[in-house]
Amino acid sequence: MDKNRLSYLFQQYQRRSQSPAEREEWLAALSDPALDALLHEVTGEEWGKSSHDELPPADAAAVYRQVVSQPQPGRVRRLWPRIAVAASILVCIAVGGYLYREQGAKAPAVTRPLVQDVAPGANRATLTLANGQKIILSDDLNGEIAKQAGVQINKSKNGVLTYTVEENNDQPANSVNTLSTARGKLIKLSCRIKPKYG
Repeated sequence: MDKNRLSYLFQQYQRRSQSPAEREEWLAALSDPALDALLHEVTGEEWGKSSHDELPPADAAAVYRQVVSQPQPGRVRRLWPRIAVAASILVCIAVGGYLYREQGAKAPAVTRPLVQDVAPGANRATLTLANGQKIILSDDLNGEIAKQAGVQINKSKNGVLTYTVEENNDQPANSVNTLSTARGKLIKLSCRIKPKYG
């Protein structure tokens, strides 16, 4: 189908003066996808050419009387739904505020005691003698601590540990005393070895 024929069918359609055969031909052209581009072009051109006639004054007056004689429904704004929504929001805020305030008043502030990970050090040590005897040295222990095979061990108030060895000592030469501290404990000691003559 050519462009001139489509223009003619479109003009007949606009004037509402198509014959039944022209109407069938027009509907067939509209349903044919191959003619889509040509139809768009023809309708665009023909739409701009067509003049839109005004209504005759008698017809325009008749339309006006018909519109005015039938009252148009006015738009009614109902305030009740808006008031209900606003009231429900206010109630929710008030209840939430009340519960928040009551919760804060009832629950006392929780204070947790401070937990110290490391206990402060204490002045304490353990002296293990050569024979396996253990003596716990602390600030309270002063004076003679032990006497073993010709060796006397004393501790003074200022923390000095004194070994006094007698001259006729029959203690084996490889005897060892061990001074140790437990975790978190400390000791300040000075050791002196005094030979005892005479």
